[in-house]
Amino acid sequence: MLKMLTLCTAMYGIGFSLFLPRLTELLVDFKQAQREREIIAENSKAAFIAAGVIHAMFCIACGILLPVQLAIPALLLATICTVSSLVDNMLRIIANEVVLAVLAVGVIYRVLEGGFISLFSGLACMVGVAAMFFLAMAITKARSGSRGVGAGDIKLAMVSGFIAGWPAVAYFLMGLVVSSLIYFAVKWLMKNFTFMSYFPMCSFISFGLVAAILCPYIPGFTQVFGVAL
Repeated sequence: MLKMLTLCTAMYGIGFSLFLPRLTELLVDFKQAQREREIIAENSKAAFIAAGVIHAMFCIACGILLPVQLAIPALLLATICTVSSLVDNMLRIIANEVVLAVLAVGVIYRVLEGGFISLFSGLACMVGVAAMFFLAMAITKARSGSRGVGAGDIKLAMVSGFIAGWPAVAYFLMGLVVSSLIYFAVKWLMKNFTFMSYFPMCSFISFGLVAAILCPYIPGFTQVFGVAL
């Protein structure tokens, strides 16, 4: 059963990775027609390849680590977040439709993962993540005069915190922070980093969500304060 699930998730991950450029184009066209937004930066071929490889690897990991009932919504979340990350890089926007789609699938995931009672812990985590992001926005506003954090970023982060629930929300925050630091380090080494540079938050929120979904099922992690680290 495990091998069959892994094979199916691998086929899904690789198959949808091939369609990422087309799926991205469809969402970009939809948002342009809806809001008349201009493309700020085109995704390179390398960006699509990297996104496709990461998407496929996550899907395969879902087939290996997750029970079948969780693997299916996790695959959907992976595809939605990957496409949204590519769109965010082009239009500097996280669409409300994406947030709603992630929330709809996330509610199913949260119930399947922890039962209906876990919806309450998910809501508590959502509030906690929102407080952190609003605090970051307030600090950035006070120091630079700019919000720095978009409304779409906050909404997607809140929904991701809800999906993670407790205690996996710790993984979400760690995944977000670590992926952000890696991005900053690479930009710094390439000598094209400034504090006014665009920060594609959708990608890093997605990495945090990936960590929240997979890390609790990786064997051998040490338990600290009830959280596998």
